[in-house]
Amino acid sequence: YAPTGSDPRWMLKVQIVDGAIMSQQQVRWSEEVRNQGYTALSYPMESAHVLFQEAGLTVETPTEQRRFSLKDRKRIAEQLLIEYCASHDVGNRTGYIWLDEFCLSDADQPDDSSDRSEELGRLADIFRNASQVTVFCHMENCDHTSTTCLWGMRLFTIGEIIHAKEVIRLTRQQQDGSRSLRTHAYRETAIAFREKMQTNAAHDNHWRLYAIMQHSTNAGS
Repeated sequence: YAPTGSDPRWMLKVQIVDGAIMSQQQVRWSEEVRNQGYTALSYPMESAHVLFQEAGLTVETPTEQRRFSLKDRKRIAEQLLIEYCASHDVGNRTGYIWLDEFCLSDADQPDDSSDRSEELGRLADIFRNASQVTVFCHMENCDHTSTTCLWGMRLFTIGEIIHAKEVIRLTRQQQDGSRSLRTHAYRETAIAFREKMQTNAAHDNHWRLYAIMQHSTNAGS
């Protein structure tokens, strides 16, 4: 996708009370959003789909063209939003969140194909300008820095993490006495996160990824 600008056009404004979403609405980019800052969510759709299935939800029948309809992609992404708000419980608040399926196009427009393509051209800048990037995959005890992490195998991963300032890792872990998994949020600097990605890349002979992360570290990103 060709670059199309640095600021996202849409954001989710989310009110969170006791870890639950009280309200959410798509809003246009504004100076208020810039001043308050926003969180960008980075994840593989397959992992969000696991959350979706665990919630007992189902999707429409897949077609030859696509596995999920745009409507179902939004429903699946919403489960990740719910998971993030429940795990990153820092008190009651209203904040801005960039989540692709809710922010790639105008919610009031039925045909969003051109909007999505244009907004995808801003992807690297959207994540670079975020106050923090939240990273998620559904695998148990994954810190998302290994070369086998489903999140790390995505096409968009490098662009979303290479210039991030802060990282919130969402990691699913078993609870004492229970086989069910609960998502916990862990904050760290993006530099420390990328350094771990670099170390793991070297260990597994993924030299292209190692070189990218090394350049990021040397450049002070």
